Amino acid sequence: MKTLSNFLIISGEGRNVGKTILACNIISKFSRDHTIIGLKLTPYVHENVVNTEVLIANKDLILHEETENYTRKDSSRMLAAGAHKVYLLQVSDEKLITGFDAFMNLIEKDALVVCESEKLYTIINPGISLYIRHISCQTETNQKQLPEESAARIVNFSINSFDIDLNSIQIENKNWKLIEKIS
Repeated sequence: MKTLSNFLIISGEGRNVGKTILACNIISKFSRDHTIIGLKLTPYVHENVVNTEVLIANKDLILHEETENYTRKDSSRMLAAGAHKVYLLQVSDEKLITGFDAFMNLIEKDALVVCESEKLYTIINPGISLYIRHISCQTETNQKQLPEESAARIVNFSINSFDIDLNSIQIENKNWKLIEKIS
């Protein structure tokens, strides 16, 4: 497994648990002083993805660059939050490494990346890995197996509020660092 400390990965226990909101908050905070690349990685093909430039499209993967910052798509919201560029990678779990390599060939090797992904932590060890739990809507059908061994921090989300202080997230030498304060 490759260590890429310039990656911050956000995953979660299901849909609509706050992953994109947290990604946008982090991008907004750090994009004033740093060039941030956004990446949304999904294992299925979204139909009718508009307002993107398709960079790669084949039977194994589709890689888009987001071009608009005013739509409701997660990638568009990341761009609106201040990301320099945002990519949407649609790739099956079986071709994850191939798709990730295609993405890596588009960016500088030490670019700061904020990524929303459920699986990327299986092939890289990021600088920070955050796992979101939505405390007001935990149900049997929406909970996933928690990747405890890979999540640096479990983040609870409720009504647009997170239990993580964004000041505990820092960038040092183009690497993400999580500095938890001890009470």
